[in-house]
Amino acid sequence: MHNEPFVFSYSDQPESFPKKDPLPKQEIPGFLTQAVNFSTSIVKHMAGGMPQTNDNDQAKRLEICRSCDRYNSNDPNNPRCNECGCFLKIKTSWAGESCPLKKWSAVNSGGDCDCNK
Repeated sequence: MHNEPFVFSYSDQPESFPKKDPLPKQEIPGFLTQAVNFSTSIVKHMAGGMPQTNDNDQAKRLEICRSCDRYNSNDPNNPRCNECGCFLKIKTSWAGESCPLKKWSAVNSGGDCDCNK
């Protein structure tokens, strides 16, 4: 019998041992889709007078985004939405913007109309 204890080390593994990426890279829409989405948003934002959300509303929107499976945290300092490709710190700060999955809506910045003025 063999009296030496069995010792396992990672160096015993062959070089071809598959390595699993701990956090798979999340995919955002293609460049053209992102360009169309951003162009539409910026025109709407400017036409509406560039209204901003207050800090509380923006924080609520971001929290909803963080809990969504479409939240892209590949760059933690600049999270994005995998559904529309938007940069969430910007999108959630624009009052006239809404979630493409209808998880939060645009904020009417005044009056009873929907014109965002």
